Amino acid sequence: MIKLINVNKYYQSGSEKIHVIRNLNYTFPNTGLIFILGPSGSGKSTLLNLLGGLDQADSGQIIIEDRDLATFSKRELNYYLNSYLGFVFQEYNILKDLNLKANIKLSLELQGKKSKDAKKLVENIINEVELTGLEKRKVNQLSGGQKQRIAIARALVKNPSLIIADEPTGNLDSETSTKIFELFKKLSKDRLIIIVTHDEESATLYGDDILRIDTASTDDDENFSTSTVDDLNASVTNQVFQANQLELKKAKTPYNTIFKLAFKNMWQKRLRYILMFVISIISLVFLSFTIELNGDKLYQNVYTTVNNNVNYVDVYQYHPNNYDIKNDFYAKYNKGSLMDNAYNIIKNISRDIHIHKYQDVSLNYAGYNIEKENFLFSGKINTLIYFDKTNVYNLISGTLPKNNEPEILITDYLVDALKYFGVFDTNTNVYNILNKQLNVGLDTNFKIVGVVKTNYQKWAYLVRQGIGYEIDPYDKSLQSF
Repeated sequence: MIKLINVNKYYQSGSEKIHVIRNLNYTFPNTGLIFILGPSGSGKSTLLNLLGGLDQADSGQIIIEDRDLATFSKRELNYYLNSYLGFVFQEYNILKDLNLKANIKLSLELQGKKSKDAKKLVENIINEVELTGLEKRKVNQLSGGQKQRIAIARALVKNPSLIIADEPTGNLDSETSTKIFELFKKLSKDRLIIIVTHDEESATLYGDDILRIDTASTDDDENFSTSTVDDLNASVTNQVFQANQLELKKAKTPYNTIFKLAFKNMWQKRLRYILMFVISIISLVFLSFTIELNGDKLYQNVYTTVNNNVNYVDVYQYHPNNYDIKNDFYAKYNKGSLMDNAYNIIKNISRDIHIHKYQDVSLNYAGYNIEKENFLFSGKINTLIYFDKTNVYNLISGTLPKNNEPEILITDYLVDALKYFGVFDTNTNVYNILNKQLNVGLDTNFKIVGVVKTNYQKWAYLVRQGIGYEIDPYDKSLQSF
């Protein structure tokens, strides 16, 4: 049994407070077809929302099987909607991606019904609402009346004690509306059905009772009088916290139902999803490209150099006086010292290539008294390279330096330069130069333990051309560089 006791509902519209439902008292029967009539804006749909637990009354009580609806927890309201109550909407609200049978079966899946049991119940309901033979029809293949029957069947298949319908025939013609009301009448023999409508003629013809709501007081219903409201309130209050006759079933959507609905939705709109996927990929590519353009230019420059088969390149970090850094991003990499940990950072992100850390020096090993000019040999050591055991060194002779020992590697170029300037005997070769001491201008002399091959002799070709020679890119003699 459902009772409304002094139910009031207000809505705020700007500064005005609208009293939509006024002191509504009514007792609904356990079974039957009850119509709610009234002009637009009188609160008919609001009352259905209150009965459905979608909204709360500002005062009064709505008693559902001896329990005050206001005392329901959120979980209990979900169970109430899932088992006790069935909704039928004016707009049908059926899923377009499912066929007729699947739409009806969905209500049972939410209750956790087994597939075999659900199949039998769905077949019985389809027969009861006169939709036999249309089980596999898609929603877009059905008429308005058939769609409304699906909505009714979906509410009915749960076997609810209460079905509420908001303007169920509002979008149907008169002939189809008559059939829908006749169906509601038949179904109301063993359950309570509450219908909101403007069709007073049908309400009078099919309804077991009519609850009229208007903008004035609705206390004139004969089931309750103003004088008995207080007594009824007291009576119900004593019953609310006693034996609970309301049986609620848990609402839980199985994972297979979730995946099935998701897959069907995606399949029905596969072209749209494919297009969205392609657009997303293109967007990510452009995003990645943008990030690369604005990312670590130092890292990119190193890899660009290696990928273009350039064997030697200097990497600098430029720290200007902020005069051109805003206009030219690459300006900061023109010249200067890198930060202290730059070498380790570059090594970590470039493990597959060999990077050397060096220091600019100016050591005149030839001596200032030797006045010889040569395009290939300058007579100075301009660079000291720090030994890193993680790099590969192409040794012509000797071994790699030991840790914490004053040992160095020199290049074949430096061997020839040292011989040219007379620092070592002209008969010295890459083998007998090993273990000789070399003063590089530091506190300690270093022992030469190995010679690194550079193939610098290839560049001797340029000596014959003189300073200012412009290299011909089609010169075959340079193609092996």
